[in-house]
Amino acid sequence: MKPVHHILQDHYLSVIVNGRPFSLNSSHPTFAAMKRALERKRWASIPRLVNVAETVKNQSQGSIKMDGGKVFYKGRPVDTSLTRRIVQLVKDNKPVKSMLVFMDNLYKNPDQNAINELYDWLMRCNLPITDDGCFMAYKAVRHDYMDKHTGSVDNAVGKVPSMPRKDVDPNRANECSHGLHFCSLNYVKSFYQNGDKLVGVKINPKDVVSIPADYNYSKGRTWRYEVVMEIADTDPVIQGTADSVIFQTAVLPVESDRKKLLEKVLSHPTVRRALKKRKLKVGNLKKGTLGRLTKLYARLPISNAVPQSKLYENPIKVAREQAGLRLVELAEEMDLTPKEVYDSERFANATQTKIDAFIAAIKVVSERKQKVQAAAA
Repeated sequence: MKPVHHILQDHYLSVIVNGRPFSLNSSHPTFAAMKRALERKRWASIPRLVNVAETVKNQSQGSIKMDGGKVFYKGRPVDTSLTRRIVQLVKDNKPVKSMLVFMDNLYKNPDQNAINELYDWLMRCNLPITDDGCFMAYKAVRHDYMDKHTGSVDNAVGKVPSMPRKDVDPNRANECSHGLHFCSLNYVKSFYQNGDKLVGVKINPKDVVSIPADYNYSKGRTWRYEVVMEIADTDPVIQGTADSVIFQTAVLPVESDRKKLLEKVLSHPTVRRALKKRKLKVGNLKKGTLGRLTKLYARLPISNAVPQSKLYENPIKVAREQAGLRLVELAEEMDLTPKEVYDSERFANATQTKIDAFIAAIKVVSERKQKVQAAAA
């Protein structure tokens, strides 16, 4: 290949590729690779590096933006172990979408202590994040999937246990206290007993309240999570020798099966517009293999559409439907009209105070109904 016309300085470089100039300064994460290729006259790699650099130049998700070699949150540069990891992934030409979504969720957490501690906790415990910006953890439960402490919280796959956030203890010095608990390998082995079940729970980082100090910071408290799987290979986990095979990855594709991925592709705004203009056909997409759909979805712009996980749905609606309550039952308990309850469930931006009040009322009505049913039996 012919030499690439370029200007190379210690902190700046410029190249001409396909008749178009492209420049970088030393703060850009691909600067070092580009500089090294020019110095070693690896001309064939320059176009690829330019494509990577242009892709990286302006990636964003919600309030998170990556520009050059820095990560910004609401316009403010952020330098943490998380942002340094994101920059390193970019330098290694690896995808960062999941990390950007995770960071956006994390910074929505109202507790600064949880923000400061959570990502470092995940790195220390080697627990994976998910492709929609949440993270995974373990939970040991009874043989019937009820929680081990009270026996009243159902942890069957698909359930989304919740409690008022204000009732979760935020003080990490209080080791055993109120809250819905999740844990890592180092803790689960001390809590699991013969006959128990081991489940994988998915937590949105914005919902974490505290990381207690006991057992070397190996567990956490949250006000809600989603049970997404039952762990099959329990032996190495409960013996403390190795994480479950499914957890041994940096980013866990929880929704990677073909059917769910197809739903995500079809719901993406870019695809919907293409279908409307007849540039794509639904029939062809439905015939796509998992590999083809994966490649297509990876090329789509980051979408702000609500993900499929219940952790992104209105928590009031999720809690009410899971408890099997009608709108009118909850309305009567809270002295509201059914329409007021319905309106509260329609919007994703309900205040935490309102969410807590509804979840507390749902618990009261649900327990009352259970007592009536038990008495009638």
